Amino acid sequence: MKTLYYLLLLPLPFSGHLSGQNTALLFTDTATFAVDSFYGTLVVDQYRVLENMGSADVRNWVTMQDETATTYLRKLKGNNAAYHAIEDYGNTDFELPLRQGDYYFRWMYTFPNRPAALYCHKSRTSEPYLLLNPDDISRKDNISIGQYKLSKDSRFLAYQFHRGGLDWAEIKVKNMNGKDPEDHLKQVKFSDIYWQGNGFYYSIYRVDDSLTSLVHQEVYYHTLGHRQPDDQLVFRRPQRPSAEIDVRVTSDERFCIIRERDKKADILNYYLRDANDPDSLLRLFLRKPKHHLDILDSHEGYLYALTSLDRNTQTVVQIDPANPLAWKQVVPPVEGGLLQNAVLLDNYIATVFQTGTEQKLVFFSYGGEIKHVVAIPANCVFGPLRANKYDNDLIYYYQSYLVPPIVSRIDLKTFKDEFLQKTGVTYDITDFEEREVEFPSKDGTLVPMTLLFKKGLKRDGKNPTLLSAYGGFGIVSDPDFQPGLVYFLSKGGVYAFAKIRGGGEKGALWHLAGSGPNKQNTFDDFIAAAEYLIREKYTAPRHLAITGASHGGLVVGVAMTQRPELFQAAVPVVGVFDMLRFERFTVGDFHTDEFGTVKTADGFKQLLSYSPLHNIKPGVNYPAALIITAENDDRVPPLHSYKFAAALQNNPGQTNPVLLLVKKKSGHRLANTHGDRVRYEADVFSFVLFHTRE
Repeated sequence: MKTLYYLLLLPLPFSGHLSGQNTALLFTDTATFAVDSFYGTLVVDQYRVLENMGSADVRNWVTMQDETATTYLRKLKGNNAAYHAIEDYGNTDFELPLRQGDYYFRWMYTFPNRPAALYCHKSRTSEPYLLLNPDDISRKDNISIGQYKLSKDSRFLAYQFHRGGLDWAEIKVKNMNGKDPEDHLKQVKFSDIYWQGNGFYYSIYRVDDSLTSLVHQEVYYHTLGHRQPDDQLVFRRPQRPSAEIDVRVTSDERFCIIRERDKKADILNYYLRDANDPDSLLRLFLRKPKHHLDILDSHEGYLYALTSLDRNTQTVVQIDPANPLAWKQVVPPVEGGLLQNAVLLDNYIATVFQTGTEQKLVFFSYGGEIKHVVAIPANCVFGPLRANKYDNDLIYYYQSYLVPPIVSRIDLKTFKDEFLQKTGVTYDITDFEEREVEFPSKDGTLVPMTLLFKKGLKRDGKNPTLLSAYGGFGIVSDPDFQPGLVYFLSKGGVYAFAKIRGGGEKGALWHLAGSGPNKQNTFDDFIAAAEYLIREKYTAPRHLAITGASHGGLVVGVAMTQRPELFQAAVPVVGVFDMLRFERFTVGDFHTDEFGTVKTADGFKQLLSYSPLHNIKPGVNYPAALIITAENDDRVPPLHSYKFAAALQNNPGQTNPVLLLVKKKSGHRLANTHGDRVRYEADVFSFVLFHTRE
């Protein structure tokens, strides 16, 4: 006998909580309901119609939802003041030049409400000039410049750009000293650019529909001056449509390495071509190595890579291309430290190690000896290390939630360190306190959490508090400067970031403990963080809000549906909410190892147990919700947010407001301009403060 499982028990008309009442007809026709059968269980999807995002009815519904949410947010007391305060806190003064070849590059906003433009200068102290202005490509398409890469001779800059926030990209080429070539490549997605000789490698997907699962990735070599149809096919796997293919070229342009990874088929292979051998073809280099490799670069004929070697943390190994099975560890373990990053220089390997709340920049010789260590303040983290291999200096920066980037230059001959410019802020950093705590999760596992608040805070259970997390894919969620947090803390708020299982904050095992069949641990950790904040009287349920983006949006959706009584408000951002259908769209099929899959009975049972959309219970008044998505998000399609918002708004017993805010001409990252970012933070923190204050 089959079980019938409804998203909601009754086919209710659209209740229109804070929304347009005339949208009711969209959900009253039961003929539009979809029914799926999974291993004897029938699941009724009342909101499948919202997956047809191009239809006029859905577009009109989304427009009305967004207008209602925008009106609500603008009427919140203090929203306008929040915008101006956050804009003021964000007016920090620092210099961050990024060097490639003979040039320094930097991002600058010419106008607050226009995308960042790329500026360039020949020396670090010379005046920068405008190199790439997104508005010169198209003003109406909301262009953003993405990855860029300078050719080895510093003559040409290949750069990606995105329209309307999409992950899909196009590539053009800039002549650094002359007329630009007409090269224009399309269908680019999740691609690097690596020069070799008179051209570069890139990858494409041949997918017409932006929502279709990504399959059949291909790598090409583009020769300058050629048309894209004439580009040379380098690698593809027609028989493995879900294979992910990455290309890397070493800084000396000698070695081209391609990684083929198909998680479904448990395949991991590396291929190599040596340009020093004119007769060399791309050959199988490593077949199914025991450990995944992240190739860093080459040095004196050897390859260097990040890998785990059966440890909880990464290390750097040396690999002889002629004997690829013999790996030599060149960076010894640092006691209690997790290796976060590494880059190869001429005489040193620069690494970033995390120990507790402290990070250090450690320079090793190629023989494994520590040559120099740079320490930074606790709770700060280094930004990405970017350097030309043969530069005489390294420009680096560090930051925290409350400290904007502090940029320094270190001389690689003397290790003399100097600030490039004193970083200026418009507030007193010493007004705030940052504290690291641990709390027990449901199974007793101790989970770390960062707390920020204004000095002198009273732990009386009355503080408006915002709890956040990410907790997926083994990603380390490093803090970055957020002027909106300065505003929130200045208003008496408490901010908490829980480093829950599924992330990488405590190494590879921390990720495994919160992924696949262990995914519920991620949500249990987040819920336990809320219980800790309440137990320790930082806050109380009526003063506690939660937020998270992307995977963090899923965490928020699960927490608010599993334990709604713990939270007053929720702000899930570009989240995944329909876990029974996530793998059907865009990159979802790549992540079944993280979440599970409906293609097995156990996977279906697990996904159904936590899928936010399928765990909304009739009669429950869920926390006030501000659900934020972007109309052009092709990584987590907005249909997830549409369906989740509709289900909450239609739920009998829902009296707290449920808002759906849809960012126009934006993608997964939402904000494309400085003004967009300020507006986003003002809306979120105004909503949180309004609903969590007494």
